[in-house]
Amino acid sequence: VQISVIQAIHTANISGVIALAGGGSQALADLLKQPGASSTILEAIVPYSGSAMVNFLGRAPDQACSALTARQMAMQAWQRARQLSSKQADTLFGLGLTAALATQPQRKGSDRCYIALQTLTETLELAIDFTLPASAQLRQQQENLCTEQALGLLGHLIGRETSVQQSKDRSDQYQRSFSSTAGKPDWQSVLLGKQSSTLEVAGPSLIFPGAFDPIHKGHMEMKRIAEQHTAMSALFEISVFNVDKPPLDYWEMQKRHASLTDLG
Repeated sequence: VQISVIQAIHTANISGVIALAGGGSQALADLLKQPGASSTILEAIVPYSGSAMVNFLGRAPDQACSALTARQMAMQAWQRARQLSSKQADTLFGLGLTAALATQPQRKGSDRCYIALQTLTETLELAIDFTLPASAQLRQQQENLCTEQALGLLGHLIGRETSVQQSKDRSDQYQRSFSSTAGKPDWQSVLLGKQSSTLEVAGPSLIFPGAFDPIHKGHMEMKRIAEQHTAMSALFEISVFNVDKPPLDYWEMQKRHASLTDLG
């Protein structure tokens, strides 16, 4: 990423919190090198140890290095940015990066990096799977790519054309994928606390709240019994806010909403 992109990031009307684990430190260093960083970076967090990650996310992640963990880090960072800044929510971002880069002795599984960017309007997710055998020399190359892609996501946020816009990319060293999930207006309102639900119901209703990750036969049986006892039709309600967890991001909302929609 060119210095001009970083300078453009610093002059844009955006501020946020960055959370890094396992890699990406060079991205933070590159941002801090350029004048104007204090207007962009509200806080940087490095929850490297397991206990630090638990403290940051509110619970132990299923996997330390995964797309889900990166998105949860980004969401928590965005929530933190809202606490630290009085700016409008649509100017704030949360960047989460978790990586498992080349190390000695070699770990089981592939070297990889997941980067997510959370804003009021969208959830961006980028995954890099490194394909070359791990080596000490390769780690710096991996770090460089993680840094380039993390800064590229911020560049994308301000409308700068960077390589992250490509949905897929591969070379002899890595495979990369990128996705963007837009937040529907009513989802944004729920996330901001402006409304408690996306559905307005009049009169008595039978609401079945839950995570539904995924929905299973037990849920359907509970729904059947509740409807039988009340003579009412039950409505599934996906809980965006849960105790000791970051709020659901838009990618997660879309996935769970689609699974319920598929039921008819």
